Amino acid sequence: MKSLHLFVALLLGAVAITPGPAAQAAGLSHNGTLFRVAERQEIDADRAARIAREVRGGRVLDVRRKEREGRPAWRVRLLDQGRVRNVWVDARSGRILD
Repeated sequence: MKSLHLFVALLLGAVAITPGPAAQAAGLSHNGTLFRVAERQEIDADRAARIAREVRGGRVLDVRRKEREGRPAWRVRLLDQGRVRNVWVDARSGRILD
């Protein structure tokens, strides 16, 4: 009987410390801290705009989430010396695609 109680206690303990599917989907580990999932790590629109402006110059007019060559990307429209330019920023790496 003691071995059954020990087995049940160990089983319940293992279940209690294992993150469930909802916690994993939310990006939470068993102790409530965030863990990184490579597919979710993307730069946001503000960061894409800063990258494009720093590299190409000009004023940011618009930032839109698109796909470029099958990869997630940000299209940043810049106004520079009276011309509108599109700058593509890779949403995962932050690299300029043009």
